[in-house]
This record gives sequence, C-alpha cells and structure tokens, in this order.
Amino acid sequence: DPRGAVQIMLQEGVPPLLKTLEKLSDIDHQIVGTIAQARLLESVRIAVYAEMATRQLVEDQLLQVEAQLEATLERTPNVAVQWYDQQGCIRYWNHASETFYGYPADEAIGSSLYELIIPPEMHRKFDVEARWMFENRTGIPAERLSLSHKDGHRVEVYSTHILTETAEHGPLLFCLDINLAEQAKAEDALKDSEARQQIILDALGEGVFGTDGNGICTFMNPAALAILGFNEDEVLGKNQHTLFHLQHADGSPYPAADCPVNLTMRDGKERRVKDWFWRKNGEGLPIRMTVTPKRRNGVICGSVVAFSDITESVRAAEELEQYRKHLEEQ
Repeated sequence: DPRGAVQIMLQEGVPPLLKTLEKLSDIDHQIVGTIAQARLLESVRIAVYAEMATRQLVEDQLLQVEAQLEATLERTPNVAVQWYDQQGCIRYWNHASETFYGYPADEAIGSSLYELIIPPEMHRKFDVEARWMFENRTGIPAERLSLSHKDGHRVEVYSTHILTETAEHGPLLFCLDINLAEQAKAEDALKDSEARQQIILDALGEGVFGTDGNGICTFMNPAALAILGFNEDEVLGKNQHTLFHLQHADGSPYPAADCPVNLTMRDGKERRVKDWFWRKNGEGLPIRMTVTPKRRNGVICGSVVAFSDITESVRAAEELEQYRKHLEEQ
C-alpha cells in the first residue's frame, strides 16, 4: 500500500521502507521461481505425452509392417518361414512351412520348434546357436540342414536365421528355409551315376585317368595305378605330365606344349596316339592312349585319358621285324 509506505517513512525514516521493499522483492523471486517450476513441469508433461504418442505411432507402424510382411510371406510358396522366441516357442508359421513340414499353423504356433522339426541329435547344437544369436543380437551363416517332417522323414533345407525386433513379442529369430528336395534327388542320382561309373572304371583292364583344365589329375582307376606303380594319393592333385610324362623314350625332355593331353585341352580334338610313360620306379613303358576332351556347358574343362601298356606288342613287333630281316639276309 503506497499510503502505508509513506506513513512508515514519515514515522520511522527511509531504512525501514527499504527493508519492506527487500521483503517484497524476496516474495517476487519466490513467485518467479514457482512460475518457472510450473512451466518446467508443463514442458516435461508435454514432452512425455509427445514421447508416448511417438512411441505409439512407431508401434502402430511396426505392427502394420509386420502384418504386411506376414501377408507377403503367406504368398511365398517356396520359402518356409518361422518366427520363434528364445525358448524355441513358435510365434509364426507360414503356409510353406505347413507344406514343408506337415504341421498346420494352428498346431505349430505355440509349440516348441525342437519338438516339431529339430531332430534329437541336433537339439544341443541348435540350442547353443539360438542362445548365441539372442545374446549377440545377430544371425549366423546360412547352412544346409536335415530337419524332420511330421510323418518322420527328413527334409533337406538351406536355412537362414535373422534376429529381429517385433512389437508384439520382442526379439524373435526369423528363420527362412529353402526346400532342397529336388536338389537332394539330383545329388542322389549323381551319386548313383558316379558309383556306376566307378564300378566300370574299376573293372576295366586298361588305365583311365582324368584331368582338370590345368592337367591336374582328378581321378585314376586301379588299373592305371597298377601300371604306373603309384598310390592314389600320389597322383591326385598332381600334374600328369610332370608326374609320368616328362621325358621321351630316349630320355630327352618332353615339352608340355607337345603333350597330347594338353593339346586336346587347347583345341578340343580327340587324339589316339602311341606314346611313352614313366613308372614311379623310373622304368619307361610304351603306351597307346586315347585323349578325349571334357566339356561343361560347351567349354573345355579337362580331359579323360584311356591308355594301355603295349610293351608286349612292341616286343612282339620288334621280334617279328628282326625275324623278317633275318629271312631277307639268307
């Protein structure tokens, strides 16, 4: 009150008035502080509401993306997809998974992946790898697996794992399996074919060996090993020309450029020639060989060589020639 202040000044002088003003100033500071605190609290409240709204928006968007992804995966017939948590509990199971493994989605979801498709002998390995992926928040390299179908037979798949965050279940392992059934059939057929070829090669009386495009031995049948005196591990991975074709019969160097095997791999022409090989013990022998190019997709990638030891026929021919000359001299 101004009048009260003037009255105090007239009665008590200026200092008491200053004290009164100072007291008013303290009150003003308290009021300002209270207002500032109120404004800070309001700012915090607004920020919290904004954060909650943003988080809800993100969660809504994440749920929408997950729904779109699930719809896409349901239309992917050749890739089985499962989502499962750290305990191995299945949270998602697409239509391809039903086809691959024989379990309908309503039976699979909520069940343990271990009980459904992981063979008992793989439980330990699978558990260790799953725990490592959850702990490190990353996947592992893709690999080929032999998993279990509902009816008991094995399903060959190429499996990839990715760890992903979901709005509903938190971190889950996202597993994609590609069915290798057709590839497995082709591999089995190839193995059968190779087994039949090996039986034929083993039964042949003449030597047969194969090379890659660089003249390196890739196989050699028992007859060839017996003729040359080598063990299989002494020839596989070695250059055929360097190993037993390095010299002519007279001991002179045999240039690799002139080797019938190398010539055939250059020009793709089949060759039937008489030549000279060297045994492991250093003995030479005359041979007759047929060199055939090996092609893959039309490109020469190696050769197959069939050869026979013609020592006896050469000796017989020499004896016959000597006998003929003897008759002519008489």
